[in-house]
Amino acid sequence: MGSHFSYCALLDDRVVGFAGGIPYRIKAGDREIIGGQLMDLMVEPELQGKKAFSPIMKASLGDLMKKTDMYYGFTNEHSFRVYSQDKRHEVAFKVPRMIKILNTEALIKNKVSLDIAAKAVGSLSDFGLKITEKLQSSSKKSDLNIQMIDKFDERFDEFWEKVSAHFEILQVRDHNYLEWRYSRHPLIQYTTYAVEEKNDILGFMVLKNESDEINRGFFLEFFALPERQDVQDLLLNKAQEHFINRDVDVITAWMFPHAPYYKTFRRHMFFSRPGDLIVMVNLFKGDNDAREFIKNPLNWYVSCGDHESF
Repeated sequence: MGSHFSYCALLDDRVVGFAGGIPYRIKAGDREIIGGQLMDLMVEPELQGKKAFSPIMKASLGDLMKKTDMYYGFTNEHSFRVYSQDKRHEVAFKVPRMIKILNTEALIKNKVSLDIAAKAVGSLSDFGLKITEKLQSSSKKSDLNIQMIDKFDERFDEFWEKVSAHFEILQVRDHNYLEWRYSRHPLIQYTTYAVEEKNDILGFMVLKNESDEINRGFFLEFFALPERQDVQDLLLNKAQEHFINRDVDVITAWMFPHAPYYKTFRRHMFFSRPGDLIVMVNLFKGDNDAREFIKNPLNWYVSCGDHESF
């Protein structure tokens, strides 16, 4: 992946702003390119709203352009108004979420807003559990084995080669990346489940819990061979069991409708909701065909694990 970048803004020899940049290996069609993300962009409180944010963003982005093939990153609506003023950003699209509510009462008690779809999830939760029981009973008839793991070995490289053929644009998720992102994180404890069959990896997922006014569960990664419906069902069944045992109130995954797992999540009683994060993309190097390919949201697959805040 290469070295990370750090950018500091100084005022009278005092650090008043910061931006971090990390290069990632990106699968783009049949090629591999280097994509850079800016993250942790911050400005000293007394300088916020005084046009300090934009110069830091532009300077760090300009330097990132020299070291990577493409910039892509995530921002909220407020920051997007600043980013969008820079004409180097060629395309932006929202990341849709899928949610499943396990405890409607907790959300209502804490006055978390629920749209019609979310209420439907809560009202159908018992029905969803019955479906899960049926799916679990069918998966037990196979030779599949699902277990919690704490390391990613070389078998995940072979799995990546197979599963990545079904995607156009996404971060490379070989065993080195997965080890760095999840197993060696110094602050966060992730939970990973892998599905095996005769010692071959057929799928995996990375989960995380967070608690504020409610208990939230997140899919940071979800991958299975698209043709293996039994593997997808087994992973989602295990995820629901995992989150229920930890008193999670609502589960969230980022999932585009064109993703190969979208229909499976819907069948497991997940509903779509509008996303509040925006992906911004700019290809620095490449011809017009490559640029149009990168700019098409239908070619992308992103998950919560692509964002450093998770």
